[in-house]
Amino acid sequence: KHHPATFQDRWPQMKRVVLKILRQEPTSQVEWQNLFTDVYSVSTWYPSSIPEIFSELSNEITRHIKQAQERVLRHDEDSAYVQF
Repeated sequence: KHHPATFQDRWPQMKRVVLKILRQEPTSQVEWQNLFTDVYSVSTWYPSSIPEIFSELSNEITRHIKQAQERVLRHDEDSAYVQF
């Protein structure tokens, strides 16, 4: 009896696509489809991994927001130096 890959097996590839989406980088239809397939497969075969999927996605989104905020603050500081 063959079971699909676990969350730990699939997360590196899933994370790569999630980061591309967050960064608004080009993402192929195949990458999108594989991401949805992986999430569906992992959550169907291993329901106990659903909180882990949610947690990892939340961590990546939070990290992305913090990095964006830091870039904005740096840009504001740079602009302030130019004005004076």
